[in-house]
Amino acid sequence: MRLIDVYSRMDRRDTVFLDSSMECDLGRRSVIGMVPYRVHTPDSCTYRECLNEIGDGTLMGYISYDEGAMENGIALKGRMPGVPGFVLADFDVLIVQDLVSEEVSVTCKGRVMPVVEEESLARMLLDPAGEPPAPCGRGYRITGDTSKEGFIDAVERARDMMGEGEFYIVNIARMLEVSSDTDPFDAFLRLRRFSPSPFGAYLDLCGIQVISSSMELLLDIDGGRAVTRPIKGTCPRTGDPEMDKEGLEGLLGSGKEFSELLMVTDMERNDMNRFCRPGSVEVRGFRVPEEHPTVFHTVSDIAGDVREDVRLGDIVSCMFPGGSVTGAPKVACMTAIDALERSGRGVYTGSIGWFSRDRTVLSIAIRTMVHLDGRYMVGVGGGITYESDPLSEYEETTLKSKAMMRALGEDLSDVGVFETMRVHGGDCLMLEEHLGRMTSAAGMLGISRTVSAEDVRERVADGSLDGRALRVEVSSRGVSFSDRPIPYTDGDRVRGFRVAVSDVRRDEGSLVVGMKTTLRGTLDSERSAARSDGFDEVLFLNGRGEICECSVSNVFFVRDGRIVTPRASCGLLPGTVRGYVMERFDVSEETVRMEDLRGFEGCFLTNSLFGVMPVASIGDVEFADRDVAGRVLSRYVSDMGMDRGRRP
Repeated sequence: MRLIDVYSRMDRRDTVFLDSSMECDLGRRSVIGMVPYRVHTPDSCTYRECLNEIGDGTLMGYISYDEGAMENGIALKGRMPGVPGFVLADFDVLIVQDLVSEEVSVTCKGRVMPVVEEESLARMLLDPAGEPPAPCGRGYRITGDTSKEGFIDAVERARDMMGEGEFYIVNIARMLEVSSDTDPFDAFLRLRRFSPSPFGAYLDLCGIQVISSSMELLLDIDGGRAVTRPIKGTCPRTGDPEMDKEGLEGLLGSGKEFSELLMVTDMERNDMNRFCRPGSVEVRGFRVPEEHPTVFHTVSDIAGDVREDVRLGDIVSCMFPGGSVTGAPKVACMTAIDALERSGRGVYTGSIGWFSRDRTVLSIAIRTMVHLDGRYMVGVGGGITYESDPLSEYEETTLKSKAMMRALGEDLSDVGVFETMRVHGGDCLMLEEHLGRMTSAAGMLGISRTVSAEDVRERVADGSLDGRALRVEVSSRGVSFSDRPIPYTDGDRVRGFRVAVSDVRRDEGSLVVGMKTTLRGTLDSERSAARSDGFDEVLFLNGRGEICECSVSNVFFVRDGRIVTPRASCGLLPGTVRGYVMERFDVSEETVRMEDLRGFEGCFLTNSLFGVMPVASIGDVEFADRDVAGRVLSRYVSDMGMDRGRRP
């Protein structure tokens, strides 16, 4: 019997489950703590005081990043409401399983109820009969404490601060808030299945639930020997051996990732020297690649012998928070984090674990969610160096959120990504841009299939598909090609499109925002309904009431002869022709609402099939100006070689 089966059947209120769901040397035990005798929070003491007075006891729980920052003198501008800075509980009943021998031991202390009753409770739980857990909920909505643009700006500001010598590397995070009907324990079960780890945890204490599937060890003290294993460097696994090999080689060859891990390794070694015997601290492994279900990481292994005169709370304080989730130097980075991030991190990037005089094991709380009142707080972040590319750093945070979003109900395993291109002159217009966008989206969704430009050009080179639309789709099932006539005419441009406004709001926080996926049910049904009512396209607003995009096109407006388009952060898919217009013309990205429409004299749409399409009206607002749209179209036609037989 596995301890996860025991925990699935019990009343989980006021309990802790430390779970090793990944077979490896790091996580050999799983532990259940139940029937709390005493619960320590910031209302009664500091975590350092609590651990220094641990005596012969055993504590289980978490210490938040925010608590560690405050102990280091950072006056935080915000903390996570409703989440205590730390919760450390002393349990009357401990059930421990050695995952190698599968032996189970039960300790009953008898401080809350008689030992015989506690033993009876433990025997009942260990009975193999029991009910399976409830199914996962499906409904949820995601909001974030910062937009894509806001995160990129934070990374750019961090790079500027590094250029001024304030620090060498800093970890920047963003927090997602997910309103979901998913039961928190069911989310934990799904997360441990999608993302098994040596340091998983489920905590139900003080009215909150903490769900974690961490790969990273902050501290393991066993028999006077201390070990830490910082992780820096991540790349996605695709499932294709050749692609995974190339990805791992790229990770190991990255100067940026090398710099990150080198600096963090040096800082953690220095932290350990504060409580270890002089000369005993050693780096036993540097930049060792580790393989996990969805990603590869590179890891260092540092060990030392603990001095006998230091207490547990002082040891933890030396290491906490972990250098891999702050940066170097630690205090300077935590000061910058407070300035650059929009909200408190809470448990995310803090620590979860087991504390005792004989053995202490602490994870770093990455891949971690906190559930409170139907909301999940999910943190994702990464290390930033001066060499960091801001957009790539944002995409890495999205990759890191993948397993947690699936645990909350967004199952993307059957989703495909596709591109639709106009064939002209034996080639596809803007082929490289289309394939680049598709490859990026496929990688974010864990799709291993790829399509090369040569694959596409072989299909269109003979000119037989000229003037048609070619669709290329990749998914876990493979690659498919299809073609169809282009349904737009010169007459459409003469009269201009009539655009309806949908009552359905786009979710600007969805994981698949910015990806052209096969999840198009609402887009296609709303467009079909609009066409049935005599319109040509349909416009969507996002959850904040901002104009976003149309079902198959991006939208531009003209005001005083200047071009305006909605910000990418509103939740739109940046089309290839949109990118062309942004690059070739002076375009202002702005927040646009319905009440702003009457202030524009012109409007046009862009997509890869019709290129540029003037708009006659949106709802009851009409647009008279066609001159700007005409100039954009003329240049696009010329640049694409559409006024000649073959592409230039």
